[in-house]
Amino acid sequence: MDVALRAEEPGGGDGELFGVWIDGTRRAGVTVAHEALVPSVSIAADEPYRWTRDEIRGVVRATASHMATSFEFRLSDPLFRYEARSIGFSGGLRAPLAPWGASAGASVAPGDASALAEAVNALLGRTAVRAGRPPRSAVGRLANRAASGNVVPLFLAVTPREGREFSVVVPHSRELLVEVVALAIDTALGVCRRLPDELKPLESIAFDRSDVRFVRGKRRAAGMAHRSLARIHLNASYSSPDGLCAARLFRAEHPPPRPPAQPKPPATFIDGVVAHELWHVAEGVFQGKRYPDSIAFRRSLGLVLGVATLEHAVRPRPEDGAAGKTALATLRSDVSAYATTNIAEAMAELFAVWWWAPAPLPPVVARFGELLSTFFPGPGSTRRGLN
Repeated sequence: MDVALRAEEPGGGDGELFGVWIDGTRRAGVTVAHEALVPSVSIAADEPYRWTRDEIRGVVRATASHMATSFEFRLSDPLFRYEARSIGFSGGLRAPLAPWGASAGASVAPGDASALAEAVNALLGRTAVRAGRPPRSAVGRLANRAASGNVVPLFLAVTPREGREFSVVVPHSRELLVEVVALAIDTALGVCRRLPDELKPLESIAFDRSDVRFVRGKRRAAGMAHRSLARIHLNASYSSPDGLCAARLFRAEHPPPRPPAQPKPPATFIDGVVAHELWHVAEGVFQGKRYPDSIAFRRSLGLVLGVATLEHAVRPRPEDGAAGKTALATLRSDVSAYATTNIAEAMAELFAVWWWAPAPLPPVVARFGELLSTFFPGPGSTRRGLN
């Protein structure tokens, strides 16, 4: 595979622009910014979901070789960051990667839960994770393997600042995307801090193959939440470089008819999935304890969209006429197409978008945040993923 960087005309600003050519085809752009003392390098890949491991590795290494001085990688894609870490770059979550300082999050020895916990804590910048314990009995371990599809799982115990401890389960892998695991935990800790009472029952977040929809069919799931058990399951493919590459290629070849919202950098795809699934758990508690309030919440959201309740935006009624169609179109454009699936997915998508979207927020998303402060008040009532 031949990878070359070719200078191009910059689009403006104090920087340089290069095209990345792989085997004679332009596949990405590399921008070198000189706004700070140390240059920063970003990579904008064309159709990133179709990139192979070799292509990602080749571009990252070619870019590093091209630079004659020390620089920072400003990357958000977990696979590009993984390859940058593998050649000596390091840094915290959602932060630039530099070729100096302690190496954190590059890799851990297969099967070492203690090393994984240490690496995750280094990425988080605080101690919140320790090695957990698998089921004590042989029957329990066999049942876990059968249910999850993880032959040799690693167990982590996560302690939020508020609330009770929950576990994170990761499949054994020769290569593990430590940063993806840390991102999932970081998002979970942030949401638990914002909704401590509603997420107090949270039992576990597991990267596994517990559902056939994780591995079969054209509409493969990214995550699932079991409200009654307070357990979240994430597609095990996301925890390894090869698995994530394969999952993204499959997604590119089989696009969903109603795609979910995609968080913008510095957030990543896994941040959006975790926030979405956590809301399902939190809403289950909300509806179980304060059902009238949950109805009032959805009615207030509907009024912003011009209908009586959010349900009528998801499923417009004939009597609402043009107002119902407009509400549905607004929900699709301002939140996501997946939000038009049903009311539960609409609420989860609203939460995920509100948690990660930069300001200014669309009116319905901004109203969702206001209602959260009303129905879930507390010291962190204005907290979002970006603050």
